Amino acid sequence: MKTTLNITLMLMLAGLCITPGCKKTTNTSPGGGGSTGLLKTMIQVVSTPNGTDSTITNLAYDSQNRVVSQVATTKINSTLFGIDTTTYTFGTGSVMQYSSTTGVTVTYTLNSLGFRSSDNLGDTWTYNTAGYMTQSTQAAAGSTTTYTYNSSNQLTMETAVSNSGTNTYTFTYATNPIGKAGSSWSQGQSTGDQFATDVEVQNGTTTTLTATYTLNAQGQLGETSIASSGSASPVVTYFIYY
Repeated sequence: MKTTLNITLMLMLAGLCITPGCKKTTNTSPGGGGSTGLLKTMIQVVSTPNGTDSTITNLAYDSQNRVVSQVATTKINSTLFGIDTTTYTFGTGSVMQYSSTTGVTVTYTLNSLGFRSSDNLGDTWTYNTAGYMTQSTQAAAGSTTTYTYNSSNQLTMETAVSNSGTNTYTFTYATNPIGKAGSSWSQGQSTGDQFATDVEVQNGTTTTLTATYTLNAQGQLGETSIASSGSASPVVTYFIYY
C-alpha cells in the first residue's frame, strides 16, 4: 500500500505541511497549545491474516498550536517493536525536525505562507495560488511527485515518477463531506473531505483502497477504516482522539 496508510502523511504539523496537497487549516481553538479540536492521539491498527500490529502516536503542541513533539510507539503482534520521538524546533522562516530513531536533524525552509519549500537534503515543494501542494521532489530518491485537484481543491490524482518507474494514485470522494473543518487531521486534502476510494497503480499492479468513516459526538473524525482489494490484504483502522 502507498503512503496513504503512512501515519506521517495524516498529520498536518502546523505550517510544515507534511501531507501532500495540504493547506494550512484554521485551528478551532487557536492559541490554546493543543486545545480542543487538535489531534492529541492516533491509534493505527493493521489487521492481516498473520496478526495485528499497532502504532500509538501522541502529539504535544506549543502555545501557537504548532506540533513540538510526536511520539510513536509501535507493536508487532503485541510485542514492542520500537518508540520513535520526533521533535520540531521553530525558527524564523524555518523548522528543524529531529528523529530519535535515525538521529538525523532535517531543516526545512518555509515559504511566505508558512509551508515547507525546501530542506537541507535538496528536497523541494511547490504550491498553487490556493496554497495546495502541486509538486514535490526527493533528491536522494531521484523522484518527483505531482498533485492534481478538482474545483473543490480535492486531490484527484497523485503521480510519482522515479528511476524505478511511474506510480499513480487516483482518488474519488463521497457525495457528502466527512469530518469537521478546522481539525488538525487531514487525509482527503480539502478541509472536511476524505477520499472514498483510492485506485493505486504501482509497478503495473492495481490495488483499490476503500475508506469508511465514523464521526465522534463532536462531529469530528473518530474512526477511519481503509481496506484494500484482495482477501489477504490488510485492513488499517485509525482511532483518532482530540
